[in-house]
Amino acid sequence: MNFSLWPKIKNWLPQLVILCVLGMAYGLSIAPGLTWANNGADGGDLITAAATGGVAHPTGYPTYLLLARSFQMLPVGSIAFRTNLLSLVFAILTLLLVYYTFVHLTGPFPESRVAGLFAALAFGLSPLFWSQAVITEVYTVQTFFEALLLFLLFSHGQVLKHHPIGLDFLIGLVYGLAMGNHLTTIFAFPLVIAVGVIHTENALNLQGKTISNNPKTRWSIRWKVLLYRILGAFVGLMIYLSLYFRARSGSPVNWGDPVTLKNLFWLVSGKLYAANLVAFPQGYLAIKLRAWVQVSAKQVGIIGLILGLWGLYCAKNVSREFMFSTFYLFVAFVLFSFIYSTSDSFVYLIFALLVLSLWVGIGTAETIKWVSKIRTGLGVVLSLIFFLFLALHGLKTYNLVDASKNTDAIAFGEKVMTIAPPQALVFTEGDKDSFTLWYYVYVLKQRQDMVVIVTNLLPYDWYRSTLRMTYPALSVPVKATESWKASVISGNKDRPVCSTVVLNQGQINCWQ
Repeated sequence: MNFSLWPKIKNWLPQLVILCVLGMAYGLSIAPGLTWANNGADGGDLITAAATGGVAHPTGYPTYLLLARSFQMLPVGSIAFRTNLLSLVFAILTLLLVYYTFVHLTGPFPESRVAGLFAALAFGLSPLFWSQAVITEVYTVQTFFEALLLFLLFSHGQVLKHHPIGLDFLIGLVYGLAMGNHLTTIFAFPLVIAVGVIHTENALNLQGKTISNNPKTRWSIRWKVLLYRILGAFVGLMIYLSLYFRARSGSPVNWGDPVTLKNLFWLVSGKLYAANLVAFPQGYLAIKLRAWVQVSAKQVGIIGLILGLWGLYCAKNVSREFMFSTFYLFVAFVLFSFIYSTSDSFVYLIFALLVLSLWVGIGTAETIKWVSKIRTGLGVVLSLIFFLFLALHGLKTYNLVDASKNTDAIAFGEKVMTIAPPQALVFTEGDKDSFTLWYYVYVLKQRQDMVVIVTNLLPYDWYRSTLRMTYPALSVPVKATESWKASVISGNKDRPVCSTVVLNQGQINCWQ
């Protein structure tokens, strides 16, 4: 009897390649601690909020904070590294979902497995996704939730096919938890309430019987399916209740102080950033279009883009519902990344790239099938060429996203810890300096005598209340007689004053 393990190994080979190749790539390029690499300035805020039981910047990110805190308990590396590790793990889980979704859609054929592997690697080696997999940010966790929703919606319930009610509840639950991680999940709402809910059938062949000589499409709504999805979403959204308890925890990071419905709405709605959706400075559209095209062109390369467009066309052979749904998601995320007027809004293209990777897989499978019909073995040669392209693309991407040697944040933090005089008021201006000092003072517990004050947040009542609670000996005015910064300085004349600014090199200026 032949007990060869090769058939079993062959079935798991694509998954092993994803784990090994991308695990090594991400592992070599992950930031060893706090970092500003890859637009990761928010990392200090997220790490500190999770570690101290606080509330992160709008929209609060309760799902992410819960996951981050669980990873921070791992007995490896610094607390910042452990939080970076969260991004890496969820990045690989996302890519496994891309592979499984593709195989479930197209069938467990050899070309499907090869194309599914190619799709996962193409997405995993794209600069945007890779850049977020090696730092502390919410985007790989969010991409995981988006990929899981697509898997559950379009895999025909293979995981829970014997429990359809459980599947629909799970779809809603995943959607609710995803909303607790990032509000861009709202773009997936039409899919959650439509795919598998709105049912169509041909009246001519309804139940195998001819009803009319003039066939029409009948539409119906599966109310039970919709009900269980709404119920699951409601349960998932309950994660936002955790923000109330976080706000009452006494953490020095308490954005919005969401203990009232008014404050909770301010936080969750992202009102602080609402102006970025409507304000377009002069020349913005031309500058944004040029930058958007440059960023987009680097993601999957010309070969990947061609395969993606070909895959979109061929997607109708897989499922028209899948084709239209993914096209809608792609357009929604592309438009959002374009009209959201911040310097790093191109990161939202990461969700469009998730969809594009599935199209790339379809285009790859169709191309391999076509060339294999021309000549036996030609499909294998073409597959090797595709993977060689990915290898070269990955090597080029590594140099763009490598965060393993980026020490700017650490150098800045240690510099302030060394230079700031005892009992100093340290006023910060931006995300980089503010969140870095939060991490050093509130998480690492260094320089407990120092008072960190974010100048731009002083006009908010909730922030001044947080300062009073964090620093009981600090005099924080109720009203500003001049500027808020000047008022705080006037009320604490016995303390030296420092201001920080981050340009090319972090600077700190102090005076008595």
